[in-house]
Amino acid sequence: MQLKLAILSVLARRPDGRATFEPRPPWPEARKTGRRLALARWLTRPDNPLTTRVMVNRIWKYHFGQGIVKSLGNFGKMGSRPTHPELLDWLSNEFVRQGWRIKPLHRLILTSRAFRQSSVVSAAPIEGDPENALLSRMPLRRLEAEALWDSCLLVAGCLDETPFGPPVPVQVRGDGLVTPGQNGNAWRRSIYGQQLRKEVPTLMELFDLPQMNPNCLERSESIVAPQALHLMNDGVVRALAARFAQRVRREAGPDPERQVQRAYAIAFARSPLETEQQLGVELLEKISNVGDRRTGATVASAPAGNETSSEDGVALSTFCHLLMNSAEFLYID
Repeated sequence: MQLKLAILSVLARRPDGRATFEPRPPWPEARKTGRRLALARWLTRPDNPLTTRVMVNRIWKYHFGQGIVKSLGNFGKMGSRPTHPELLDWLSNEFVRQGWRIKPLHRLILTSRAFRQSSVVSAAPIEGDPENALLSRMPLRRLEAEALWDSCLLVAGCLDETPFGPPVPVQVRGDGLVTPGQNGNAWRRSIYGQQLRKEVPTLMELFDLPQMNPNCLERSESIVAPQALHLMNDGVVRALAARFAQRVRREAGPDPERQVQRAYAIAFARSPLETEQQLGVELLEKISNVGDRRTGATVASAPAGNETSSEDGVALSTFCHLLMNSAEFLYID
């Protein structure tokens, strides 16, 4: 039995009664019916608003934490109503006008006043818009699992940004934890890590990487204790913090003030505030002078054979590890 692909007539006709879904062979005497090609053309025709609305809504959700329509996979009657329907329609029309190109749409959203708002919460927006449905302030958004791991590699100076190529196998460690595969002295971006159903990298699993079995319409976002415990205690994360410290020392020299400034610039792309600068220098001095007992415990967990084995190196490694565990590193503000 041959199944025929068709669209409901109520959806496949223009207001003037003309059909918008017209299957025809792709070329004369072709053995194909052309139904799949007709479906693709029907989905992407300029006057079909549904496809562009779904695409724009997902891109908006990526930047703002939730879509203009909260139910990303349901634009029907049982789904959520759009909070800004006119904005959704306008962005959809702009998306089509720009030739369905995603980059101009990203640029349009990122340069908007809505995206450039402060996330500082004041009394008036809380009273009038407690759930921030009207975009009265910029919502905090946590980094996705892949972006968080790549950020740890980036600040440590060991992210291999080479595009394309085969997947890198994951590494199952003796302690049962799983880390993305290492490519020589560097790690490739998370997108090039091998995806195995039973061997998911531990950090990404803790930070809500979607499972491979079910169909995932939207990622969950949890805040649980194992996330903080992993970032504080995992040996690989501590080793990356030590590499981060080595990078800071190479680029800033031995001066603690310059080290704090450089560490903030690498981790947060900004200069430290005056109080942050003062606290950072004081922390480096306290850890350096804390004594043999504390120093010995920290050095034991640091990679052997590098400059972090000194008291100054341990202090800087601990400070860099602190920055990698901060909310500003984990969240987009």
